[in-house]
Amino acid sequence: MNKPFGGTKRFIAILIIAGLFGGVVGYGIGTLIKHNNFSNLTMLVKSGLMQVITPASIILSIVAIFWFMKTRSFLLQSIARMEEAEDEEADVIEYNMTKVNARFVVFSSFLSVLAIFFICETVDWYLVQEMDAQNTMFFVQLVLEVIMSLIGGFTSAAIYKIIKKAYHKEGEPGDKNWQQIYFNSLDEAEQMAAYKASRKAMQAGCKGCIVLMIVSLISNVLFHTGTFVIFILMILYIFIELTYELTVTKEGKTR
Repeated sequence: MNKPFGGTKRFIAILIIAGLFGGVVGYGIGTLIKHNNFSNLTMLVKSGLMQVITPASIILSIVAIFWFMKTRSFLLQSIARMEEAEDEEADVIEYNMTKVNARFVVFSSFLSVLAIFFICETVDWYLVQEMDAQNTMFFVQLVLEVIMSLIGGFTSAAIYKIIKKAYHKEGEPGDKNWQQIYFNSLDEAEQMAAYKASRKAMQAGCKGCIVLMIVSLISNVLFHTGTFVIFILMILYIFIELTYELTVTKEGKTR
C-alpha cells in the first residue's frame, strides 16, 4: 500500500515550487522595471476610472432597485406558498428562497463596498486636480456614490426583514449587537451551519490577506503605491486570527 504524499515531503515540494515561482516572478518584475517606465500608468488608470464612475453608479443603482423589487416579490410569493405546501415542497421552496436571498445580499453588500471605493477614488482624484474648475462634477459624482451606497444598505436591510419575519427570528440591523441577537434566535442546526460558515470565512479571509499583501508588494515595486496597504492587510490578518482563536478559547471555557 502506497503511503500518502504528505508531511515533510509535501512541505519540501511546496517549498521548491514556491521558490521557483518566486524566482520567475522576481526576475520578470526586475526585467519590466529595467526596460519600461511605469511612472504614468497609475495616473492613466485613475483617469480612466473617473470616466466610468458616474455611468457605473447610475447603472448599478438601477440594477439594484430592479433586482430588489424582483427578489422582494419572489420572497413574498414563496412565503405565501410555503404556508400551504407539504413538507417536501416546503423544503424546496425554502431552499430556493435561501439561494435568491443570498445572491441579492451578496450583490447589495458588494454595491455598498464599491460605492465607498468610488467615494475614496473621487475625493483622491479631485484633491490632486484643480478643484475649482470641476467643482460641480465632483459633487454630482459624490451624490451618486452616496445614493448607491444607501441603496445597497437599505435594500439589504429590507430583504433581511422579510426573511426575519418569515422564519420568526429576532434582531434588527439597527439594533446594538443585532447579529448576536439574530444568531441566538437560530436553532441548533442553523447555528452549526453558521459555525462552519464562519470558519470557512476566516480561512478565506486569511488566505485573501496573504494574497493581497503579495499583490500590494508587487504593486509597490512597480507603481510605488506605498507600503501602507500592506501594513493594513497585516493588521487585518492578525485581527481575524486573534478574534477567531480568542472566540474558540472563550467558547471552550464556557462549555
